[in-house]
Formats: sequence, structure tokens, C-alpha cells
Amino acid sequence: MLTSSLIEIAGTSRHRFRDFVHQKQEYEKSYERFFLPRLLALPNSVFKSADYDLIPTMQYREIHSTIVRRSVAPLLSELVVLSLISAIVAVKLSFTFR
Repeated sequence: MLTSSLIEIAGTSRHRFRDFVHQKQEYEKSYERFFLPRLLALPNSVFKSADYDLIPTMQYREIHSTIVRRSVAPLLSELVVLSLISAIVAVKLSFTFR
């Protein structure tokens, strides 16, 4: 549970990786949509200075922090409960074996 919550907090979970890959694929499609007509029109295509501003750029959109909190909160709360139970059991056992 601790590892899962730390992985989610760090932003390296499988869900976030898939989200990044999806964003990258969308960017690649927009990049192709921009350049493909120009490539097909070669050698008659003229690339103007205004076209440079139209070239698609990759902008990574991070998952909102409330979504991360919602996925991490149950894991951390279970970890806290297990830690408290373990501490109570350890204290009881220490008094038992005195």
C-alpha cells in the first residue's frame, strides 16, 4: 500500500503513464495533420514564416491534484489504520511478555 501510494504521488503510476502516452499520440496526430498536406504538395509548397507559429507543440496536461488525492487517500488511510493496529498489538504483546 505504501509503495502504491508513493508511486501515485510521484506521478509514475501506470494510469498516469497511459495518460501521457495518449497525449503524445494526440500530439503526433496533430503534427502529421499539419505537415502531411505540405509534404504532399512538394515541391510546390512554400513554407512561410507565419507557418512556424502554426506548428503544433506538445503541451503535457498534468492530472488534477484532486484526482490524485482521491486515489491516494484510501491507500494512505488503510496504511494508517494498519499501523495503529500494529502499534496496539505491539504494546499489548510487550506488556504480556514482561
